[in-house]
Amino acid sequence: MKIGTVVGTVILLSGIVSGVWIVDARYASSSDVTLLAQRLDRKILRDDIRSLGFDMRQIEYEHGKEKAQQRNDWKKLEEERDLLREELKKN
Repeated sequence: MKIGTVVGTVILLSGIVSGVWIVDARYASSSDVTLLAQRLDRKILRDDIRSLGFDMRQIEYEHGKEKAQQRNDWKKLEEERDLLREELKKN
């Protein structure tokens, strides 16, 4: 009887350890999720910066570079782009 109890306990503990290991390997850890979220935030910032640059170039194309730089909408885009660049540097 004692051998059966020991074997049963070993099998039970092995099953629990295996189950925990499988769950740990299957799902992302919090550090992985945090890293992925940071990368995604940086990607979104870079995409927004590119989009603003494209909008600025479109205004330059339509009005000429010198006139475009005098327009309020161009200045607002430039300010927003610069703020996003600073935020990207912080991350």
